[in-house]
Amino acid sequence: MSFSLSKAGKMPALPGKSSQQVKDFILNEDNGRSVLKGPRAARDRNRILGLVPALVGLLLALALWAPAPGSAMTLSQEKELGRKYLKLIQEYFPMAGDEDLITYVESVGKRVAGQLGPTQYDYRFYVIDNPTTNAFTIPGGAVFLFRGLIALMDSEDELAGIISHELAHSQAQHLERQMEKSRNLSIATIAGTLAAVFLGLPPATTQALALGVQAGSKTLQLQYSRENEEEADRIGFRYLCTAGYNPQAMVSVMRKMKQKSWSTSPKVPSYLLTHPGLGERIIYLQGLVDEQQKQPGRKASWSPTGDFQLMHAAILGHYVEPQEAERELQTWFQQPGKEGAAWYGLGRLALRQGQYPNAYDCLKKAVAIRPDSALVLSSLGLAQYYLGDLKAAEHTLNSAILLNPDCSSAHYRLALVLQDQGDYREALRQLQKVQHLADVLADFNYQIGVIYGKLNQLGPAHYYLGKFYDPSDLKLALFHFTKAKGLLPAQDSRQEEIDEAVKDLEDRLRLKKTEEMRRSSRPPSPRRVWE
Repeated sequence: MSFSLSKAGKMPALPGKSSQQVKDFILNEDNGRSVLKGPRAARDRNRILGLVPALVGLLLALALWAPAPGSAMTLSQEKELGRKYLKLIQEYFPMAGDEDLITYVESVGKRVAGQLGPTQYDYRFYVIDNPTTNAFTIPGGAVFLFRGLIALMDSEDELAGIISHELAHSQAQHLERQMEKSRNLSIATIAGTLAAVFLGLPPATTQALALGVQAGSKTLQLQYSRENEEEADRIGFRYLCTAGYNPQAMVSVMRKMKQKSWSTSPKVPSYLLTHPGLGERIIYLQGLVDEQQKQPGRKASWSPTGDFQLMHAAILGHYVEPQEAERELQTWFQQPGKEGAAWYGLGRLALRQGQYPNAYDCLKKAVAIRPDSALVLSSLGLAQYYLGDLKAAEHTLNSAILLNPDCSSAHYRLALVLQDQGDYREALRQLQKVQHLADVLADFNYQIGVIYGKLNQLGPAHYYLGKFYDPSDLKLALFHFTKAKGLLPAQDSRQEEIDEAVKDLEDRLRLKKTEEMRRSSRPPSPRRVWE
């Protein structure tokens, strides 16, 4: 089969840990690791250094279309800046690739975003596979939540509270205002500092990049001000209430973040914390909640269906060490209302381990308890797909889509089933409905590229295969983009992106070749003899 779930990294077993201890472990898996010592730190340093050519290329590209200092960025330029940062973030941080987790976070994000009214952004929601307890937005309407922050939460209301706050930052254009204040700095310097904020680059690397772009520039302060935070809290509070969620959750999740601190990972240095003043904010937010509760007819009206528990079960099944995940999920059978989520989590764990008959049995039991959940049906369809029962998988996944037409995981998995059945046109139609998953699912561009090839639409086939191989295989990516350039119509909207990708790949290949030549010409280091 052409599709496989990505496997989570191994984590040490935690025999006999309580539910809260398991949550603490998930949140602290990076704690205690030195930023400067050990093999993990060496890998991080190499990863950061590997990003330098891409970041320099980003800065140079930004400088080409940058407006004059002090003038406002257009919406199209802002979205282009966001697209470039998304690519950079994807190269530094692993994105959570669990389809059910993505689908759930999207559903909450869309519910809150639906309260904004007319907006210039098409909001997208991403989960970063990292234990840091943070969240942020970038220009253009992309909202990022770290897995560690989600693991800290105990309800969908809390998740909606954080999303409401981030959407408020974006709608109020706080980041754009900070950039406007820096009217004496070039767009390249702004870009370099943004990269440091969002990627958590070490200070030394950030300084070197900034000096390489614009020597002697002033320091750019992009930390949100307390005024920004209060405005985002108040606007976000309104979004949360309008969406029908319990506003007390915004207070409770901030209390948890204050206890945990925003930075639980050495990858995000303390001087780059993006949300200051949690203590003061908790006080005035509690005041807002108290006032809201006094108003007649203004109580929370949204009763989540229980998918929040399923999301936590998915995190356990997909990311936590198998024995510890199973031990924790078994305890859920003794907790009222969690039996369905327990079977679902065990089914997800069995899928991850390749135990497909066991996964099918667990997920069937989950469906019997939660027949109203598209997420549970979607995972059952995946188990049937792995077992080779394509007709049953197709029926189950279509049922999930009937329950929730926006269930991204069901559309994606249905496309895989239809592809294996040879129905390439319908498979393509399903993938086109969830095109945004290409940003987070490693195989998405490969799957859609292969399907276009089967349909003899070679221009789009090469285009998507080029996106799939960039940045893992620069030469192959360049080959496919060059082919796509010649096969797609001259007026195709993707031509500009292809031109940019070809130039970027050629620059990176040239830098790589120069570095290889430099290394080959370097004299060997003298060996040190220890007596």
